[in-house]
Amino acid sequence: MSTFTIYVPSYVDLKAIQTCPLDSRATFVTVDPETFSIEAKRQEHSKFIVFEKDHFLVYEKDSPEPFKCSYYSRNYIMSLVGDLGSKKFIREQLTRLEKENDCLVFKRQNLLSFIYRPDAECLDEKHRDCGGGIAEFYDTVEEEDFERFAEIARTKETCNKKFFVVNRGQTYHIVDTNDPSIRCICGPVMKMDYVWRMIDWSITIQEIIKVENEYLKRREKAKCVAGFELRDSQGVPLPEGTEFKLVIYNGKYHDVKDTEYDSEDDEYEEEN
Repeated sequence: MSTFTIYVPSYVDLKAIQTCPLDSRATFVTVDPETFSIEAKRQEHSKFIVFEKDHFLVYEKDSPEPFKCSYYSRNYIMSLVGDLGSKKFIREQLTRLEKENDCLVFKRQNLLSFIYRPDAECLDEKHRDCGGGIAEFYDTVEEEDFERFAEIARTKETCNKKFFVVNRGQTYHIVDTNDPSIRCICGPVMKMDYVWRMIDWSITIQEIIKVENEYLKRREKAKCVAGFELRDSQGVPLPEGTEFKLVIYNGKYHDVKDTEYDSEDDEYEEEN
């Protein structure tokens, strides 16, 4: 699990900086710019981030100069910095980014996610927002209001205007910004697939719902296996009727071979 240390000089208004999904893995430390020592922090951390008013800086222990980055791409860049790959890999990925106003930027349209804060730690970092994204966190189930979320989404200038994502635990709702009654429900793997298709191919939520519902009609119903016993990761039998989700991987994340299977049928809905 990657974590991030972000130093915030006292002259920077942290509330003015748009939050992003990976903030749930970040520790923000307010510092006095008069006494803050970059060199001392280089000795403490192999990599860390410093916020400035209109950009942020990524410090990597073996790089003589920091990487100056645009806040527009903060989630994507943090996902690179937090990667478990080598320092050389991280530097190579950062230097491949485009520059705009002297800042590194990933020019992909951001996705807005509303994330249930109590469950944020259970999210798979590799599935977060396809890299680029901004986030609004909510703290109670009662705050999960799709109409209100849609109103907020319409005010965001730096994100996709057609849809947004609401996440609580391993459940994702992909929601139409203009009509939040139109949404599909999925798990983390299919959420990634849907988001890519909607951004890159301009496929609509309605089209996804139609295609997936057609698939569900044709799909052969699962058959009960005699003597099957569901067990947890420790091998302990679970009570009958326990809901579960199966995600099949083969090696690295990009080698996903299958999607989720729920104990109940997948849900796709278009509410009236």
